[in-house]
Amino acid sequence: MRGLVAKRSDASSAAKTQAGRDLAARRLTRWRSFPHRVGEIDSRPFVTGGRPPLLSLRAGKLQRTTFFTGAPETLRVLGLKVDFNTDSLGTQTSTPDGKFNLSDGEAAGIVIDRPPHDRKYFLSHLEALRRYWKFASYGHLVIEYDVYPQADSAAYHLADTGRYGPWTLGQQSFDSAQRFFHDAVTTADQTDSIPFGRFDVVALFHAGSDFQTDLAGDSPRDFPTFQINLTDSVPVNGGLVSIRGGLVMPETESQDGYYAAINGTLAHEFGHTQGLFDLYDVETLLPGVGVWSNMDSGYLLGTQVHDEKSGAVVDASGILPVSLDPWSKFLLWSDNIEYVDPGRSYTGTLRATQLSDSTLFVPLGGEEFYLIENRETDLNGDNTLYLDKDDSTGVILGPDFADSLGIDQVGNKEYDFLLPGQGIMIWHVDNSVIYGRHIPPDFAINSNPDRRGVKVMEADGIEDLGNP
Repeated sequence: MRGLVAKRSDASSAAKTQAGRDLAARRLTRWRSFPHRVGEIDSRPFVTGGRPPLLSLRAGKLQRTTFFTGAPETLRVLGLKVDFNTDSLGTQTSTPDGKFNLSDGEAAGIVIDRPPHDRKYFLSHLEALRRYWKFASYGHLVIEYDVYPQADSAAYHLADTGRYGPWTLGQQSFDSAQRFFHDAVTTADQTDSIPFGRFDVVALFHAGSDFQTDLAGDSPRDFPTFQINLTDSVPVNGGLVSIRGGLVMPETESQDGYYAAINGTLAHEFGHTQGLFDLYDVETLLPGVGVWSNMDSGYLLGTQVHDEKSGAVVDASGILPVSLDPWSKFLLWSDNIEYVDPGRSYTGTLRATQLSDSTLFVPLGGEEFYLIENRETDLNGDNTLYLDKDDSTGVILGPDFADSLGIDQVGNKEYDFLLPGQGIMIWHVDNSVIYGRHIPPDFAINSNPDRRGVKVMEADGIEDLGNP
């Protein structure tokens, strides 16, 4: 159902006030205060017998784990709802009692990710995830999903929030993150009959907001959002199946006067489960390619959202993930890369990347090359982003068509509508940084601002991205 609309902000818009900009900047800094990927990279399936990640390190390089045949690939996602019998941490978390918010959010006038945060709510978010990755993969990736427990308001109960954390960048947090994931999966397995072996990725959805969106610093023990590869796998289904990792998400990212949907973050973390790397500087936490990729900070883009039913207008982020960068797509699905001889002139038409997976590959010699794409924002030219909203849950499922008559054929692909510009983008890739003699620690491929592994060529020659 359509009912939410976003338009491009102008200078008089509330979204452009200094307070709004400061709030967005604080969230960006806070979001990167805990690593998104926890644990060693592995090529094994997350679930025994399941599909392995699409990408893994092989012979020191990030490559397809299994050969891409051109046929659609299916990944099955299992969502588990987890809350707490006790919240002994009190005001140090954003959940007052350790439980999911099951209040009537529509009656309260909440526009973004309104409660009740029940099973239907998380099913809607996984539907949004399915739509995004169908778009981002040009139909190559099919996501199927389910959420347990299957009773709508039920959850699996851990003992106490105080058993986990505090959250920092050190080994203690990694141990706590592992313990939480292990406890949650074990509790779900001991409580219910879950066919774990039918799935490829486990997503834990916990009560409360997350550590990264605590802008006021008043709930420091909220659980962080991350993707994890476990040191020791979790045996389930009587030991017949093992779980060796997955992702952890909050029920909401709205807190401290800031409204955010979990759509963008969920799409980003799922990318990690399939082997994609962060493209921001993981050492300084500054952008590497900025909002131009969902594996940097594109999923944090915000805008004003207008609820046509209630008339409410709110500033919100995370409502739509943006396109993947062409390097990530090149690794995942390289079937439509067009190789260009740099010694000859090139004449051709490059369609918007949202509509066609055509990308130009220009070798530069050695281990460097350009990837060139056409990134357009307003595909149907109406200066408006219509959002498809689930009738019952209010969850934003993705962009929508501008009309119901079939006239608009591209509005549902406007995931990049909120980008600050459009046109031909040239990406410089340096494999000597990513894999070779200039390789940084922990595959932090954009941690050296003087020599990035993947960067956007800025037309004015001034490298503003990641420059504080």
